[in-house]
Amino acid sequence: MTSDKGISAKTLTLILAVGEGKTLYPLTRTRPQPLVSYGGMFRIIDFTLSNCWNSGIRRAFVLTDYQHWLTARYLDSLGWNGNLTGVFPEAGTRYKGTAGAVFQSIGLLHEEQPDYVLILESDHVYKTDYRKLLEFHVAHGADVTTAGSPRIGAYVFNVPILRKALLIDALSTGEHDFRSDVIPRLVQSRHVDDDDYISQWCADSVDSYYWSQIELLLRNSSFDPYTDDSWPIFGAEVETPICLLRDKSKGNSSIISTNARVHGADISHCIISQNVDIAPGTRVESSILFKGVCVGQGARIRKAIIDENVRIPDRAIIGYDPETDRQHFVVTKTGVVVVDREAIHRFNATRRDMAAKRVAA
Repeated sequence: MTSDKGISAKTLTLILAVGEGKTLYPLTRTRPQPLVSYGGMFRIIDFTLSNCWNSGIRRAFVLTDYQHWLTARYLDSLGWNGNLTGVFPEAGTRYKGTAGAVFQSIGLLHEEQPDYVLILESDHVYKTDYRKLLEFHVAHGADVTTAGSPRIGAYVFNVPILRKALLIDALSTGEHDFRSDVIPRLVQSRHVDDDDYISQWCADSVDSYYWSQIELLLRNSSFDPYTDDSWPIFGAEVETPICLLRDKSKGNSSIISTNARVHGADISHCIISQNVDIAPGTRVESSILFKGVCVGQGARIRKAIIDENVRIPDRAIIGYDPETDRQHFVVTKTGVVVVDREAIHRFNATRRDMAAKRVAA
C-alpha cells in the first residue's frame, strides 16, 4: 500500500495496463498501449504514474498482460525503488478484461488488507490529485467514487463492495470491464459519487490521439505537460528543457526534442521526439514523429504519425494523396496517415518495383 499517512495508508493502488489496445492500432502492433508515445517525450502510462507520485502515492501494482515484458522493463526504469510492481497472469494466458484482471489478482487484497482500493486505468491523459479523490470518497460515505465519469477510469472502492462486484462480474456475461460492466451495474444498486478532474484525452481512437497532441501546440492550451512545475509529468524519457517553438506571426508552433537534428528542414505544427533526424530540404507539417525517425532529403510529410525508428526515404510524399496513402498505410477518418515499420516496408517495396519498371521500359 502507499506510504502516506491517513487514508492513503489504508489504500491499495492498482493500475490497469490490460489488453492489446486495438483502438490505437497499428501503433500497438509492437508495444502495449500504455507504452505508446505521447507529446514527444512521454508514454501514455506516465500520466497515471505521475498523478500517483504527485499525489504522494509511492507504491502501486501494475496489472498487465499484452507484451507484459515490455511494460515490466519500462516500470523498472522509472526509479520507484522497487515499489512499482508488475502483476501478470499465468504464463500463456491473458486477463479477461479490466475487471477480470483485478478478479484474477484478488490475492493482493488478502496480502495487503486495505480498507480502500484505488483502481486506475492507464489509457487516459489527465491530471488529478488522487488524495482529493480518496478524501471525497470517505467524506461522502460512498461505496464507489469515480473521477468525473466512468470513462476516465479512476475509481475508489470500499473493499467489501469491490469483492462482491468482482464476483458478480465473474459470473456474468459481457466484457468484464469496469467502464462498461461493473460501474454501470453499481450505479443502479449502490451509492456511487463522482469527483472533478482535468482531462486531456482518452484512448478511444487514433484520431483523438493525434488531435489531442496537436492541441498541445496551442499557446492557450489548457493542458500543459511540459512547463507546469506544480504538477510535473515524469517518465523514463522526459528531458529538460524541451524546445518549444512558437512563431506568433505565422501561427507556427512545434515541440522539438533538444537532441533532434532538423537543420535546414521546413517544420510547422509538429511534435518531434528524441533522436529524430530530418534531412535538409524536407518539409514536415502537422505531424508527430516518434523517437529515432529518419526523414530523407526532399521528402514531404503532412498530417502523419511516424512510428519509432521508421526511415522515410528520399523524396517520399506522404499525406498529400489519401488514395495513394491508403494503398500502404492506415489512414484515419480525419485523414491522419499512420506510418509504422511494417507499412514503410510495403511502401519502399512498391517504390522499388516502380523504379525497376521505369528502368525496364
